[in-house]
Amino acid sequence: MIIAFAAGFFWRDSIYEVKNTSNDIGYNKDALLIGKNEILVEVADTELLQSVGLSGRDYLGENEGMLFVFDISEQYAFWMKDMRFPIDIIWISEDKKVADITKNLTPESYPAQYTPIVPVSLVIEVNSGWVDGHDVKIGDMVTLPDFD
Repeated sequence: MIIAFAAGFFWRDSIYEVKNTSNDIGYNKDALLIGKNEILVEVADTELLQSVGLSGRDYLGENEGMLFVFDISEQYAFWMKDMRFPIDIIWISEDKKVADITKNLTPESYPAQYTPIVPVSLVIEVNSGWVDGHDVKIGDMVTLPDFD
């Protein structure tokens, strides 16, 4: 089983102990659409970037998030280790549709783990309440840059 956390992602064979206090470790930024909602995301597409994720940060901007890009679809597990604010998680299937949504994960929930109901290849973390405030639903299309 591959284990991830909302502040980042851990591969079973290679665990990084990285603190992200500067929030400046080399994430590329890009815009994507969830339904008709545009959001600016930092792209976590390597083990290092995924392991750091949002850990140690104090906040995200109003229409900002983090996009985790995985090579294969699995039921990745995320947790709230080293998180400082609550988030919603949007789980995206290979066909670029919202497959599942997990709302209002709080830092206090650590070490609980959260997984989608189906395998996914992309995961988007946003501020808690963003999903409800933008009427995001399972089945919504996600339009994003080409990461292949």
